[in-house]
Amino acid sequence: MSEPISDTATRERAQRGAQAVPSGVPTGRVVGVLLLCAGTLALAGNLLHPRYSGADVVIYRQIAGSSRFLVADMLLLPALVLGTIGLAGLARRDSGSFGDVARVTAVVGGALAIAQTGVELQALRQQARTFAAAASLDRVGAFWSTNSLDRLNGALTASWIVLLLGVTPLLLALIQLTARTAPRGVALVGCAGGVICAGVGVVNLLSQDQGHADLAFLVGSLLITAWILTTGYLLWRNPEWHVG
Repeated sequence: MSEPISDTATRERAQRGAQAVPSGVPTGRVVGVLLLCAGTLALAGNLLHPRYSGADVVIYRQIAGSSRFLVADMLLLPALVLGTIGLAGLARRDSGSFGDVARVTAVVGGALAIAQTGVELQALRQQARTFAAAASLDRVGAFWSTNSLDRLNGALTASWIVLLLGVTPLLLALIQLTARTAPRGVALVGCAGGVICAGVGVVNLLSQDQGHADLAFLVGSLLITAWILTTGYLLWRNPEWHVG
């Protein structure tokens, strides 16, 4: 009795997918679990992270007294580590030039993101507390020390947003879209989120006040988180699935 055509086609696509994955790459299920864990932690940290507006003096005092600020960064730090490894592993599963570039941008962007989170979690938070508790004679100097760290933190944040949340997901989603290895809607979500995040990062690098892009970043980062979670689920369900 002959095998059904649909079953044969499904098996052939799976075999082509397995052959397209270069040797020596992380297994699909490992990459999938990394992306699922990273997406879950990032979603919780992103929604929990306080967003301040107003004068710098007021913001620094709010940071000094905020417990949510600390908890959110403690969630985002492992999310960034797992997400960087997961995205680099996902890019490694494509043998094309887009995959090579995405792997580099994931590693460089992830390194910047981890460094920035460390600056925010320790240096900026502690300096904000020093400013909030400073006596009147020391307050001006403490303010400008805090402000310098704040500017460094903002520059690092904008830089890694461009690379890790902008260029990397955009390239990987374009691979999904052109190779038709994921549902079209999933790939389009990744493309849209990547474009928004890359745009937000560039705007923040060129702007003195980065607060105007908070809403756009929230939308873009949530789209990227949804794309990461869905891609991770696809890999977890089908370890032989490849990005392109």
